[in-house]
Amino acid sequence: RGPRGGSPFGGGGGPFGGGGGPMKGGDLETEMTVSLEEVLAGGKRRLSLQGPGGVISLDVTIPKGVASGQKLRVSGKGQPSPMGGPAGDLLIRVQIATHDLFRVDGEDLAVSVAVPVTTLVLGGSAEVPVPGGSQRALKIAPGTPNGTRMRIRGFGLPGRNGARGDLYVELGASLPETLSEEQKGLFEKLQETGA
Repeated sequence: RGPRGGSPFGGGGGPFGGGGGPMKGGDLETEMTVSLEEVLAGGKRRLSLQGPGGVISLDVTIPKGVASGQKLRVSGKGQPSPMGGPAGDLLIRVQIATHDLFRVDGEDLAVSVAVPVTTLVLGGSAEVPVPGGSQRALKIAPGTPNGTRMRIRGFGLPGRNGARGDLYVELGASLPETLSEEQKGLFEKLQETGA
């Protein structure tokens, strides 16, 4: 048997929650699409949405390395409390917009690069676009098969532990649209060898 005068709910709390205060308001949820550049560098976005009392406008901080599907919480911007307590929170589900060059795979990125078939056969290098607008030379070994996937470490998206993911480069053979007579003759000789 418990002590005399104790609360029937246990812990000495009132009927409104463990802290004894009025109930908190409910949370609101919305979505926000961010660019790959915002994921790489972070930033701020002015967001307007319909709230319980009308249109709400607020500045949302986009953390560096935010992931698709991650929820950002803005305290006190949700539903008002029906009992005079604190308002709920606003939960913003993040989606990463499709990029013209790069495809997102977790913390990694992928990009397709067209390479002359002679470079795949004989070896050489190819210029690969990397996030941020620059390019990086990628060494290609002789006899590299079409469709080979190569990795450039540290050129993916920022991770939660501070390290960046990797950039995967998918090599595709680029064939000339038209051939000179000399080029056609070289290919015919190559064909004769059974290659």
